[in-house]
Amino acid sequence: MSSLNRSTMLGKEKKNIHLKEPLFWAISGSITFCILFTGILYGCIFSFSCASYFPTISYLATFRSHDRWIVFGITFYSTLIPLLFISVKTKLSAYLTWLTNLIGLAGCFLIIITGVVDEVNGLYFMPLDKAHPFLTLFGYFSFAYWIHSVLKAFESIQLEFSERFWLLKCKKTVMAIHVLFVVTGFQWHFAYTIYSNFLVNEVVEALCEWSLITLALSLPYQISRITNTSISLTWLARK
Repeated sequence: MSSLNRSTMLGKEKKNIHLKEPLFWAISGSITFCILFTGILYGCIFSFSCASYFPTISYLATFRSHDRWIVFGITFYSTLIPLLFISVKTKLSAYLTWLTNLIGLAGCFLIIITGVVDEVNGLYFMPLDKAHPFLTLFGYFSFAYWIHSVLKAFESIQLEFSERFWLLKCKKTVMAIHVLFVVTGFQWHFAYTIYSNFLVNEVVEALCEWSLITLALSLPYQISRITNTSISLTWLARK
């Protein structure tokens, strides 16, 4: 007897929700951005004078009581990224190797671990602060390798005009992310030293970091406009 028949006999029926992947990522990205911005707003109200100092996400991630917003936002969004891997794998099954997908997933998990390390650094005196830059770099380059492999694979298949438009937009976004990543790293290193000036300071650092995070949150949405898949949720409900 099939599972559908069993469900019918038990007085239950299957319910389905089909959600277009671009809409899913638009909602998820907006929720994540709101979570991160709430952390900033909470800090500005209770801990900082944001008129003179606008805190970066990386700073709040190591600031006790404020770090929970940042860690939660990063973890929430990172746990959804495997859905993007699945949709891309479905579209490009003949073009991506298992190693490429594994490296991309490793980058995703490293992002989560980086958030946890920030949480630990903010609560306990543990020698994990030095691990933060290495985890950040490994996570970034792993995910960047996967993104570039995906964009290259998309160029090898037949795409509609709208999909090619979004492919070009993705390339521009990825390039902007790379530039901002380098500039943000430069700001991290010199913004609080004697080399600080009107171009290298904590305000520019915050602007660069927030721009980087915003573009990174928009990237899954842009890729989903190329894959054009749907996410289906199924559950049993009483009749």
